[in-house]
Amino acid sequence: MPDKKLILNYLQKHLSAGRLKHILGVTETAINLAIKYGADPEKAELAGLLHDCAKEWKKEALLKEAQAHNLIWHEIDVLNPHLLHARIGALIATEEFGIKDTEILNAITQHTLGKPDMSLLEKILFVADIIEPNRLPAWSEPVKTALEKNGLNSAIIVSIQATLQAIINKKALIHPLTITTYNFYLNL
Repeated sequence: MPDKKLILNYLQKHLSAGRLKHILGVTETAINLAIKYGADPEKAELAGLLHDCAKEWKKEALLKEAQAHNLIWHEIDVLNPHLLHARIGALIATEEFGIKDTEILNAITQHTLGKPDMSLLEKILFVADIIEPNRLPAWSEPVKTALEKNGLNSAIIVSIQATLQAIINKKALIHPLTITTYNFYLNL
């Protein structure tokens, strides 16, 4: 496993204090969820630390890097390059820190849009990103309630519902993978 101090140094150098605070909250939450649901806490920690490592990249840089590595999945990726930060984050995890574990890389890749039939670690990171302690309660509390009452799949549904509502309110484009993910978990 890579040296976590190197990862933290990288994050401190490349991200704002606010983003780092969010990342540390997600990491702590992901570790706790991993312990609760029987996933590997070390993998959850690495996925949490690196999930937003490309979050503050400029749109042009995200798009250029994604195009260079064939990470464009849909035309909406080009129209909203911000969505590419997860895929670029997995690339950084591999290239900067030598992470080859596909479970960790997939969790980083899927933490924004989700996907049907996510692995346990993918679900944990997806939910941890929403319920970490620094999120606004109006956003995180319904997801926490769903998690406590009905588990990870229910938390995913409530999380996507809130995300979709926010996207609709902004009159922004909805990535089809978000819809596919929602439909999958709603239909379980």
